Amino acid sequence: MEKKGIVKNNNLYNETQLAEYLGISKKKLQKDRCRNEGIPYVKVGSLVRYKITVVNDWLDQQTIKTTVKQ
Repeated sequence: MEKKGIVKNNNLYNETQLAEYLGISKKKLQKDRCRNEGIPYVKVGSLVRYKITVVNDWLDQQTIKTTVKQ
């Protein structure tokens, strides 16, 4: 039974969900935040959340294109 007034938002991931999605540890996400590196995040009070659209954009920017000279 869903609580009245609570909206489930599949567009925001907490650090546990994101770590699982990316296959990395929560500790890695935490270290990156402390160093002002890595994936941009949102603070909601004391909660840390990641917008999945921002995560996917960030992943696209991490793509390394290689060229093979023949």
